[in-house]
Amino acid sequence: MPHCYIWSHYRIKRIFNALHSTAKLSVLSIGAVSRQTGINIETIRYYERITMLAAPPRTTSGRRVYGPTETRALAFIAARAS
Repeated sequence: MPHCYIWSHYRIKRIFNALHSTAKLSVLSIGAVSRQTGINIETIRYYERITMLAAPPRTTSGRRVYGPTETRALAFIAARAS
């Protein structure tokens, strides 16, 4: 069992370090968030539909815009799902 704990800790640390290094960006597209967190775009939309993730703000053209708060929430969900 300790091996599983180390793997989980490593994965969580890797995700949060990746997010921390890009925290200077104010907004990200759904594709960029998907690449950073490793969560499929359709899965992100599903999480919004079932209100596991709050709906992000949208641009005037209707595109989703993710900030650091939404990105951290998705990284947390990804860490708990695996």
